[in-house]
Amino acid sequence: NRDTTTEVTTTDILVGLEGFTDLGNGLDWEVNFQNSVSKTNSFGKNLVNDVAFQAAIDTGEYDVFNVSGMSYDDWSTSMGELYQEANHTGTYEGRYESKQIDGLISTTLLDDGEFVVAGVVGGEFEQIDFTQISDPESANGFISGGSGGDDVYADRDRTAAYFEVQASFPHDVDLTVAGRYEKYEQSGTTNLGKKSTTFDKFVPKVGLTWRPTDTLLLRGSWGESFRAPNMGEMFQSYALSFPTVRDTAWCSANPGQETDGYCADAGEQVATWFGGNTELQAETGDSTTVGFVWDAVENLSLELTYYSINYDDKIDSVDNSELLRLEIEQGGLNSTPNAIERSADTGKIDYMYTGYVNKSSLSTDGIDFTARYRFDTDFGNFTSTLNVSRVLSFEEVADSESDAFDYAGLQDYPEWKSDLAVNYAYEDFSATWTMFYVGTQDSGNEEYGVDYYADIPSYFKHNVQVSYVAPTNTKIALGVNNLFDKAAPSFYDGFRDYRDSNWSLYDQTGRSLYLRLEQSF
Repeated sequence: NRDTTTEVTTTDILVGLEGFTDLGNGLDWEVNFQNSVSKTNSFGKNLVNDVAFQAAIDTGEYDVFNVSGMSYDDWSTSMGELYQEANHTGTYEGRYESKQIDGLISTTLLDDGEFVVAGVVGGEFEQIDFTQISDPESANGFISGGSGGDDVYADRDRTAAYFEVQASFPHDVDLTVAGRYEKYEQSGTTNLGKKSTTFDKFVPKVGLTWRPTDTLLLRGSWGESFRAPNMGEMFQSYALSFPTVRDTAWCSANPGQETDGYCADAGEQVATWFGGNTELQAETGDSTTVGFVWDAVENLSLELTYYSINYDDKIDSVDNSELLRLEIEQGGLNSTPNAIERSADTGKIDYMYTGYVNKSSLSTDGIDFTARYRFDTDFGNFTSTLNVSRVLSFEEVADSESDAFDYAGLQDYPEWKSDLAVNYAYEDFSATWTMFYVGTQDSGNEEYGVDYYADIPSYFKHNVQVSYVAPTNTKIALGVNNLFDKAAPSFYDGFRDYRDSNWSLYDQTGRSLYLRLEQSF
């Protein structure tokens, strides 16, 4: 059996000074230094070295298909010797070190009773060294059952400066204006040599709130965003894996194939190289939010927010399914030779190349709603919180030659998500029930160009917990996650189990029981 042991050691030291001076209207200040180091060592046991395995077979010493008619015991012993000869233990070592110094000064700039202006300015400087190394055999793609090869040798210097000014006007109007400048200077070693890149940008933000009555708060904000690609996204070397895909373009061009062969609904494992991209550009964007908070009645608060978020040069990974969909969109077989390498003889996939890219744009908007209610009684207090999210659109443009594609409501992009938590507390005892809901999703057969994706039904999961705080300040909590053992829905149409589903949306572990002890001193 394949198994992996991982050891992580982390140290984090933070020292700082803070103070106050009477200069002007008074200044608050602070300065900090932080040093963080994380080391990871991983050992993957009982992997197979493909090169050694093939070399052992080529000697003719091993009768893999037992054509000579050995007894099962003799053949099994022989195969055990073969596997032992090709056995490999994969190693991985990662080290991340960050040194950062930062400081800020804040003060009240003006205060005449009805009009108040306060502000803060600050700066940061950080140095990061990042290394992750796999064993050479894994790095060269010789190992089955491993995903080594994603080596990174990189460093980064980050410089930032920021300010924020908040003004309070009469009639309960507050205005916030902020800005931040960041500069990233990073370099890393790739198979093409050392690459150095600099990213920098100033981004502003404006926020406005108004409280027309004691129970109603109106608010809105607009801001820009900036994100430089991280070191793994840029400098990760290519690693080999074998995800399962269905070659839709080839199967459509070659009808009548056996359903248990290359064109089976269950798909075929395809050799896929995944790595970084030194040509990545920084990701930029803007966001707008408008909403209100309303204390409708005593102990009932309602919150509604509309958001709109737009990204340019969005940094994202491209997976196999997306490459196959783009191949069909751009003309079918051999239309994406840099991403899908096909056999000159059969036209089937030899290799696929995935990784990080700058997508032309991504735009999404939606509505978030929250309701909170508290009900106090002589025999305990009840509180409940309901969160509901509705995605109105999730449009992505993969490149300059593609049209906008709206994923909202399709597989992995539910339009509706919500959760409801109800808590009861009495003296030192409390109990909580939480329900999670993920809405239905269409299979997207026509949009994705495949016919084996499943329509995803709605999904409900329930968690419960009871807790007690003892006189010794010991908190004891007993809970059950996924109380009714709800299985996650499958990506695929009936030929795989629930494990082939979205780990970020659904609980894959089933019902689980936990006991937690917390001691306060």
